[in-house]
Amino acid sequence: MTDQYIYANYDGLLAGTTDEVKGQGALIKHAGSDVLKRGTVLGKILFALGTVTRGGTGDGTVTGVALGKGAKIGNYVLTCTAASTNTATFQVIDPEGYRLADATVGAAYVGPVCFTVNDGSTDFTPGATITIPVTGATGSKWVIVNSANVDGSQFADAVLLSPTVDPRSADAAAVIAYQGEYNGDKLIFGGADTLATHLQTLRNKGIIVKTNQMANSVFA
Repeated sequence: MTDQYIYANYDGLLAGTTDEVKGQGALIKHAGSDVLKRGTVLGKILFALGTVTRGGTGDGTVTGVALGKGAKIGNYVLTCTAASTNTATFQVIDPEGYRLADATVGAAYVGPVCFTVNDGSTDFTPGATITIPVTGATGSKWVIVNSANVDGSQFADAVLLSPTVDPRSADAAAVIAYQGEYNGDKLIFGGADTLATHLQTLRNKGIIVKTNQMANSVFA
């Protein structure tokens, strides 16, 4: 595939003369079951989960660990504040020191991180800790933007220029653009998102969106 073919306006995606800022060989993360088409708006994966660790008395497991809305990089620290046979209550402190809602053994916790603390053969005792780290994602990878995502890819970051990219079985290399002028009717979004969902973020990044009918005007 030649650069000339990738950057040509054969499908009406390009909508102006503003110089594009391109990323050659960007990695589209292996995720989902869809082949991504040119014009797909991409979100960059920013966050990942580290290894959960425990301290103090108690051998219960932590399952269902996942990122939630508003996750921050750093450690989420759970400290047992009350316990009795087969149950316990944990205070949850975020990476900036803010106290969140308490967690209870056996109950699914939904917050910036999501998890379930399970009872073990040895009960937790006050002072026992569980640490759930949120880290920066390793490497630079993108997926189709979707405001329902929680790993950073809920925010529009780039536009796919390669004609098609197939990340169904492995990460796939692609050419993407961080700036430029594009036809809003040709942009593709994930989930239930529309252009209106991401228009302001695109503008802030220098991705100017226009319509076929208003080829020389910013989309409004």
